[in-house]
Amino acid sequence: MTTDRDAQRAIRERQKAKCEEYERRIEELESQRPYQELQSALRLKETVEAENAEIRKTLTSVVAMIQPILGRTCGKRQSFLDPPTPESMSLP
Repeated sequence: MTTDRDAQRAIRERQKAKCEEYERRIEELESQRPYQELQSALRLKETVEAENAEIRKTLTSVVAMIQPILGRTCGKRQSFLDPPTPESMSLP
């Protein structure tokens, strides 16, 4: 009975020591420059993606406002974003 308890205690102590070793290693790796640079790059990427989404949203709004105006002057083109055709460029 004592041997089983001693064995279990030893296992728990080894597991605890291993966990503490892993925690120290994680702290060590997180404090290194490449990790910090990666985290910084990921934050910058998220910022740029958010800015890109906002620009796309604004562009969509602008296109929606301009489309009816330009649609009248674009001739047969479906959108002012479509390339001009010779017919749409000819003067009346």
